[in-house]
Amino acid sequence: MVQGGAGLQGSAAGYNAESFVLLFANGQIFNEGLVPMTPLLVPSTLTLGQTFATYPGVTSTVTTVGTVPGAGACPTPASGATVTYTFQGQTTIISYVPGCGITALSTNGVNLVLTSVGSYPAVGTLAKDRLNGASFMDLVRGTFSAVAHGMNWRFGRTDAP
Repeated sequence: MVQGGAGLQGSAAGYNAESFVLLFANGQIFNEGLVPMTPLLVPSTLTLGQTFATYPGVTSTVTTVGTVPGAGACPTPASGATVTYTFQGQTTIISYVPGCGITALSTNGVNLVLTSVGSYPAVGTLAKDRLNGASFMDLVRGTFSAVAHGMNWRFGRTDAP
């Protein structure tokens, strides 16, 4: 099982994707890095049918405005928007609620919906400590794993590396 995190930076324009990290369940780094060109993941204002540029080759379209999946779990439930991202034949659908964040995500047959929220301040500290303690060999191992996993995928294998 691989767990992930994204480094997002808010601005008046919306949220930009800056970095990512993928960790194995045991906390070892699978892969990490910066997102080139820090693309705009989602603008601050969304209207039905709106399209916007996130990254070269990515089509981003607002497909729903109003009630979105997972909004009821937000501390202050509110209306939101759903954006469909398409890239190289793959589709990812993400629902957002202002003041709450991502409430639902659907990609590659995986569907996640927010069911509750909480505060876990130590989790971010632990992840940061793991990243700060990463060695050059962790980076090499993570890169090799990513390449090997990609090769397994291309050859139709479904087992983890």
